[in-house]
Parts: sequence; C-alpha cells; structure tokens
Amino acid sequence: MCEDSNFRFRRLEASDLEEIKVLQDHLFPVKYSDHFYNSLVNEPEVMMTLLATDECDKPIGVVTARVRRDNPRLGYIATLGVRDDYRRRGLGSELLEKMVTHLDQNRRVERIHLHVKSDNESALKLYEKHGFTKKQYLEQHYYFDDQHHDAWELEKYVQTPPSTSGPKYTTCVLQ
Repeated sequence: MCEDSNFRFRRLEASDLEEIKVLQDHLFPVKYSDHFYNSLVNEPEVMMTLLATDECDKPIGVVTARVRRDNPRLGYIATLGVRDDYRRRGLGSELLEKMVTHLDQNRRVERIHLHVKSDNESALKLYEKHGFTKKQYLEQHYYFDDQHHDAWELEKYVQTPPSTSGPKYTTCVLQ
C-alpha cells in the first residue's frame, strides 16, 4: 500500500503515456488526440510535461506546456490537473510553479498564457493566486459534450513586460 504523504515530481516517460491518457480523460472535459500525447514524449524541444506521483510512482497530477515554434518566447500551459483524492494539498500550485520556473529559466519565455473554462472558479483562483491575469473572454472557445463553452485566456509575464507608455529610464549609480 502506498502512503499519501510522499509526493515526487518528475518528467514524463514514454511508459507513462497510457496512465496519463486515463488521468487526463478523468480530469478534463476536453479530449486530447493521440498526436497530442505522442508529442509529449517525441517533441521535447516544444512540449514539456511534469508529473506529480505518489510513493508508488503512480501519476496523481500533471501539467503540460509548450513553446511555440514560430515564437519561442511565448509559453502555453495546455493542461494542469490533480486527481480528486489528492486535491487541496498544494500539488496543483507546486506543479504550476515548477512549470512556470522551467519555462522562465530554461526556455527563457517572456510570457505564459493559458485557457480556462469560464465557470471553473477554482482554476481561475489558482491561476490568479500565482500571478496570472485575465486577458480576454472567449465566447464558445471550447466544444465538448455537444455544446459550446466560454473560456478566459489568462497570461503571466515572467520577465519584464513590454512597455506600453513609451520609453522608461533607469538611473544606475555605480559605487
């Protein structure tokens, strides 16, 4: 029997794919294609996946992200979720922060964006707690369960955001 108290974070391995498909099918109403899952292991220059695992190394949480080929300074969080029985333990926050740090420090992105179903209040609160802000409301962004669903696009600048009010000057005093 595995203990609940010892969590580990690690990268996705090819042997995890089937378990990740099952986990994500349980976590998200959007169903992802085989191409999406294959890209998680076959395109490490673009796609990144971090798992939270229990003491028996079974995935209990996942975050996936990518950088755009045409704009490698832009990161995108595609999925973030934790199994129901492991929620409210900080795993979602830790997965998110670890991925944001990776995108910032290793991939050198300037901005990270993501989409959230507009009525997913707990996800919106989580992202806002971690510095993401609402950028745009997207009507009928998702389509699943035979109906359209609205979403919010959120973003976070991880390096200095571009100025919109003209040049800014910094005074530097050398000692």
